[in-house]
Amino acid sequence: DLFHLDIMDGAFVPNLSFGPAVVAAVRQVTKKTLDVHLMVEDPERFVPAFAEAGADSITVHVEATRHPHRVVQLVKEQGKRVGLA
Repeated sequence: DLFHLDIMDGAFVPNLSFGPAVVAAVRQVTKKTLDVHLMVEDPERFVPAFAEAGADSITVHVEATRHPHRVVQLVKEQGKRVGLA
């Protein structure tokens, strides 16, 4: 029913994956929900780009930011569903 896309920055987790351009490309070929899971340091830096790329929901790690409540608000301001991991 959805695509879960793990975004890794090579810092918060050791793996490196892909960015907003790949999410935008996936958005072009499906109407399914895109659940973007940001496994990155300072996720607030990335929320607007992934929202613009077509994410329907954005999940962030509570320990990846000093102000998780602000990141939650930022995701909501982008009109997206939000999750905390």
